[in-house]
This record gives sequence, C-alpha cells and structure tokens, in this order.
Amino acid sequence: MIAFDDRVRAAIGEQSIEGALGTIREGRVALVSRGGGRFLRLLVTGLDAWRFHAHTSRYDDFAEHIESFDGVLGVLEPGDAGAPTATVANLRAQTGAEIPRVMTQRADAEVRQRLFETWTTSLGLPLRESPRLLSLTRWVEDGATSLLVLESDEPLPFSSDVTLALSKRTRLEPWPLPMPDLPVEIQQFLAEVEYGGEDFTGPELPKQLRAAQRILRAEVRHGLVIVEVFEIEIGPDRRMRAKRGQATASWPDELDPPNPGDFVVVDDQGHPLLPPLPSPAPILSAPVETQILTDGDEIRALIVPAVPLTAGTYRLALAIDRPRWRTATPDAASNYRTDVTVPLTWS
Repeated sequence: MIAFDDRVRAAIGEQSIEGALGTIREGRVALVSRGGGRFLRLLVTGLDAWRFHAHTSRYDDFAEHIESFDGVLGVLEPGDAGAPTATVANLRAQTGAEIPRVMTQRADAEVRQRLFETWTTSLGLPLRESPRLLSLTRWVEDGATSLLVLESDEPLPFSSDVTLALSKRTRLEPWPLPMPDLPVEIQQFLAEVEYGGEDFTGPELPKQLRAAQRILRAEVRHGLVIVEVFEIEIGPDRRMRAKRGQATASWPDELDPPNPGDFVVVDDQGHPLLPPLPSPAPILSAPVETQILTDGDEIRALIVPAVPLTAGTYRLALAIDRPRWRTATPDAASNYRTDVTVPLTWS
C-alpha cells in the first residue's frame, strides 16, 4: 500500500487498485479486511523528497581546518629516512607533464596515487601514517627548499575546489644600505624594519635602541619639508611598531637638513640614536610558480616550486570554492567561498 497526499494505492503482485483519500489526509490510513483476511506485516517508509551525500568534518569551517597548523615548520633532508634515487629536479623533468593530468576532478585517484608514490619513494620522503592536524614540512636539498610537504587529517581536494598560491615577500630595492660602522645588532634590526605609509614595524629593539621613543620622517608637502612623528610602541611579542600621529616636529638641529623620505630614531629628548636613513623600500608579495601533487585521498600534497626556495618570508594562500547547489551563475550564496593565509618564515 502506498499513501500519497491525495490518493491511496494498494497492490498485490501485479494487481493494484487506488482511490481518492478525500478528506482523510495528513498521513492517516486505516486497514480493513473482509472475508477472514488478515494483515501479517505492516511496513511504513517515507518517500525521498531530497537526497544528497555529504562528508562530515571535525572542523566548523575551512579556516579552522587550515588554522589547525601549529606554526611549526618541519625540516627533512635526503637520507633522513631512506636513500633517495632521484632529486626534485629529476622528478620534475621526468613527470612534471603528468601532474596537471592527474590533478583534475575527473582524474583517476589510483593513477594520482601511483604518481605521488613515485615521488615519495624516489626521494625517500617519509610521511605521517595518520596525520592528526595540518602540518607543513620543508624538503631541503643542497641548502634550498625544493618542495613543501602538506599533510592533513582531512582531505584538501586540490584537484577540485581547493586552490593554493605561494608568494614571497620581496623588497623592490635593496635594504638596508651598507652601514659597516653600525653594530651588527642594529644592522640586523634595520634589515627587518618595514615602512607601510602609516607606520614603521620591526623586530624587538636592540639594546642600543632601547631608549627610542619615536621615529621622525621627512616628507615634502606643497614644496615644504614636513617632519612627521611616529610614536614607538612595543607589543606583547616585543616587536616594535611606530604609528604615525597628527603632530609634526622639527628635524634635530645636530643633523644636516633631511632629504625627502629620510627618517631618524630619536629618544624622549629628540636626540638621534642613529644617523638618518632613507625609508625602507616597499615590500611586495611576489608570486612563486608551483605545481601541486596530492595522493589518492588528497590528505597529503607536495607543493613543488619551479625553482628551489631560498630563505625568507612566504605566504601560503589557500582558498575554497565549493558548490552548495548547482546553478547557472555560481555566487557567494550557491558556493561556499573563503580563504586563509599561512605565513611561513625560515632563514
């Protein structure tokens, strides 16, 4: 017996009869027999109005998944776990053309797994048997990072709806200028100072600059040299930040007139603690060309740069664009879209 909203149908074998429910609605049904008939079994099931398949996750969202990375960047080298039979450069030359073919949504997962294993076994690259969180590891050959290994407790389908972009923070011009007369600690500090227009940022002040209170920067406005004031603050992590205020000041009398863009670090009395320097060159995030190869289940990925990565600060930008439902014009409602950036630094 099948009860629809407006009719009821009873069937025995190939024979069936049906009739209108009339006013008997809302799922009500009665079974009546005549002539000694009996009902031996009653099975009630629902009709599928909407069915879909979904994978559950331990994470609330994509950002929480990526942010499970604890910030510790591991390091592995050839020979750490097995004798390599090839280098990353060898494998790129031999199999690089195959990677785009296996990294598509319709590609065979087994074929992708075999190519992934070709890389890991040839390199002698050890992998976590059961990753518990997202982790990142540098594979170092001849002192340079030739690939990054990403391992996760849940899939990151780079073959379909997850993308990754790697970039390196790069100054447009060399900085700092050669200053052989300054102590090494100050040179190291200045090498990490950045100027963003509204503020100066940098690492912990060296002992020679602990008395620093502000930074003065010369700028030309309407043909006049104006000295902007940036008050120095120290954060909980001991890093320095000097934010531009509304006030202006005079350039220290003991110094020669400044060039536009020059800055100087001064104490609470306005006395310079360093000679004037030109403002640090702007820093850009230069894209790094990469290929990505995942295993069959896509819980592990090899991030392979076109050229080995040298020391510096990088950004790993991961994004997801996953359809919630099919539509002719996908948008932020029909698709789950978000992105997360992971900073990576090594020396």
